[in-house]
Amino acid sequence: MAMEFLRDGTHSAPELPWFCYLSFGASGAPQAAPPEWADRYRGRFDLGYDRYREVVLGNMKRLGMVPMAPRSPRPTGIAGAAARPTGA
Repeated sequence: MAMEFLRDGTHSAPELPWFCYLSFGASGAPQAAPPEWADRYRGRFDLGYDRYREVVLGNMKRLGMVPMAPRSPRPTGIAGAAARPTGA
């Protein structure tokens, strides 16, 4: 479908810019991404949502991207949150 989009768009209006967002995870299945892409991220998110959020937020605060104020409460409705112990 993305290839059709590019072909049709470049033929009908070649002078106009175009944007096509290709998301391998759109189907929700990890096997949708090619192995060479998925392998780059293997293990990167194994620490769990809460710990990863703390790491990213800490980096953003250190870089001045967000205020140093206390973090907002954890969002509700995160899939698998109850099954994952804090700090895992």
